[in-house]
Amino acid sequence: MAKKRKKSNPKVNLHLAFGWKCPKCSQRNFTDGIFIEFSPDEQKMMAAEYGCHPSQFATGQIITKPEAVQCSKCNKDFKVKPDKPHGNDPTGWE
Repeated sequence: MAKKRKKSNPKVNLHLAFGWKCPKCSQRNFTDGIFIEFSPDEQKMMAAEYGCHPSQFATGQIITKPEAVQCSKCNKDFKVKPDKPHGNDPTGWE
């Protein structure tokens, strides 16, 4: 008697996203973040500014939120509130 082969469940990749609730219809939405990658020149500039090695900006990714979103249910567009700076650093990168 032949053995039944178990079907393997496919695996999925998770992506970083921002969740928000529509103020008009209360629909829960998820919006992809914007990934920022740095050129070699930008990596060198940032490394000099922050006192680290350029490779620290080559291996990771920075994700930021979009400036506007649209509800998946009612299709209403909304601007996204800007982040407030942290501490004494006006850029928010303390």
